[in-house]
Amino acid sequence: MRICFVADQFVPPVLDGSCLVYKAWLDILSQRHDVYAILFKSYRENADTREANDYLPQVCRDHLILPVPPEEWVWKKLRSVARVVMLSMSGNYFAPRIIEEFGRANVVKRISAFLKRNQIDLFVFSKLFSVHMFGYEALARLDRPCFIDLHDDLVERERLEREALVRLMRNYGSLYRYQPYTRLLKRHRLLRFSVKNARSQERRMLELFDCILASSVDECSAYRERLGETIACEFLAWPIGVPDPTPMASNTPAFHAGFIAAGGIFNTEGILHFCTRILPLIQQEIPHFRCLITGSITESLSLIGQSWPGVSIEPPVEHVGSFYARIGASIVPLLSGTGVSLKTLEAIAYGKRVVTTSVGVRGLRRELYPDVFVADDPTSFAQKLINLSRGDVMYNPQIPHSSVAADFLDAFDRILQLHYHPVASGC
Repeated sequence: MRICFVADQFVPPVLDGSCLVYKAWLDILSQRHDVYAILFKSYRENADTREANDYLPQVCRDHLILPVPPEEWVWKKLRSVARVVMLSMSGNYFAPRIIEEFGRANVVKRISAFLKRNQIDLFVFSKLFSVHMFGYEALARLDRPCFIDLHDDLVERERLEREALVRLMRNYGSLYRYQPYTRLLKRHRLLRFSVKNARSQERRMLELFDCILASSVDECSAYRERLGETIACEFLAWPIGVPDPTPMASNTPAFHAGFIAAGGIFNTEGILHFCTRILPLIQQEIPHFRCLITGSITESLSLIGQSWPGVSIEPPVEHVGSFYARIGASIVPLLSGTGVSLKTLEAIAYGKRVVTTSVGVRGLRRELYPDVFVADDPTSFAQKLINLSRGDVMYNPQIPHSSVAADFLDAFDRILQLHYHPVASGC
């Protein structure tokens, strides 16, 4: 089957969890189908695409890497202002299409030419963000079935993010000096977010698709309950969690545990919870316990002006494998979040045991990951890390690569049998 994958970011490089998912889709799907890709530069407008252009021909029959219009700075600024004005009145998640899709003429032409030279059987979009990048009307006019991998519940994420940001800023006033958070706080104050209105808008967008794919068991159930039988929703676990042999994990790691993350609110809240509530309990039993923290999260932590015994905060690494090679176990002490915890899957992919809260295994089928240990209260979390550090826990081998890939392809093909129709019903 000729399948076109559409996403808001190009890969490689794999710079975050979303990119990890996109590359997994392309790698695995290309084993059984003819794959095409339309990828955008949603937050890396001037990034070097040479690595992507070398990689994509290996897995795709054809591909596009497109800018997110408008490309001119002045028009971007005007659109940003217009978006704020409209969202402050509507309470929606997205602004009206005329604003979200402003300046798309050149992108429309390139997509149109791409589709004319490639006869696509099925489109798979990733995230609702990609709808406006591709074009709402253009998507609606496609005469082929369209699936969407939700990736995340954007409405629930917005609600939780607002609550977490208020808690963070209240407890750590120095974070007012961290511009990404202050900008987000201003945005929250300006925009009148309404869960009801945002859900209504989300539903209209989802009605463009023949089938919704949810990688989270919990979110799949929630969407089925909300949407009823009007839109098909199927669970499809991402093909991630496969040990990566490069580089190999060290037999004598320099750190007992580690946390690698971007500077998102949920990540900062989680690691501060670990350092203030969990770490002191561990060091009562293991005084020399060492923990490594890296990633862009270090920018927000540096402004807090605190240090914790045994914790090393280092700049972001070029290859995440070098981080996992230095730690014994991965910690995911998140208190809030939506979708599937990519940090947990990434650690599994590098052969690491994981100690996490329930939020860190959200959406996962826990029975598939015997080396993920879940604890929600600080005492239990600390004890599980103590046991791992002392070698008191037996090692369980991870699922082999071939099994994860085959299971994903078989599940995807079963969904195709149910919801793929040559004449599209929803597009």
